[in-house]
Amino acid sequence: MTHRIKALSEIRSRDEFERVIDNTVTMQIAKERLELRRDLKILAIRNELDADINDLSEKMQVNVIRAEKYAAEHREELLPGKKKSADTKFAFFGFRTGNPTLVLLNRKWTWAKVIEAIKATASAFWRSYIITKESVDKDALKQLQPEQLAEVGLRVDQREVFFVDPKRDPADPQRLVSQQEAA
Repeated sequence: MTHRIKALSEIRSRDEFERVIDNTVTMQIAKERLELRRDLKILAIRNELDADINDLSEKMQVNVIRAEKYAAEHREELLPGKKKSADTKFAFFGFRTGNPTLVLLNRKWTWAKVIEAIKATASAFWRSYIITKESVDKDALKQLQPEQLAEVGLRVDQREVFFVDPKRDPADPQRLVSQQEAA
């Protein structure tokens, strides 16, 4: 979300306006250069550390798979009774019940076939399990006349937004080009 910053003082002449604009794009280029330097440093650190991080992740995953297999085979010993979790010197472990997930009965079924089967029943009970989503076709509505839109509580709003874009050197986008240089 962007927010507007209140100007500290008003611009009083065309020359001052142009200086402010030119100063702004100079700062924009400086900001972009800093962001590029930052991003290159981040990339270098990622490249330096990613192999070690991935190696540890894979080893951890293997350990969890091994531990899960052992825990499943020795559940009564590790989690007696109705216990779902326990601990070691450094960790908690256990089995969590996941969220209920609706899955197809077998490979014979698809979600489209499920919808067909529900629609085929005469029962209103089953039909209540099909969701129909309605939405407004905004692109089509934008083509209507203002009077037509007003009838249904709408209007088209198209705001003009002030912008400042740097004149960049096509060969080096990090360099500004003045009007004299471009000619």
